[in-house]
Amino acid sequence: MRINGKHWNSAVVCIRLSGDEKAALKALASEKGMTMSRLLLNCIRGLIVGRAAFLDRQAARLGELTSQVLAVGRNLNQIARAV
Repeated sequence: MRINGKHWNSAVVCIRLSGDEKAALKALASEKGMTMSRLLLNCIRGLIVGRAAFLDRQAARLGELTSQVLAVGRNLNQIARAV
């Protein structure tokens, strides 16, 4: 990810977790279908930006759904003009 032309993933940060915390993090990441690193990165980005960060695949899916809603709107406009 780039913000202001800079790569966010160019630095390494190490954290310490208890065994239970690591197990919980690993389970949550697995449940979400991502790595522990990706999960933590998304959480941190959400805190920095002040809102939840979308995953790449979620953003892509949101774009697809937006296109479909726009298409439905166009169809409704065409029906309204025809009536």
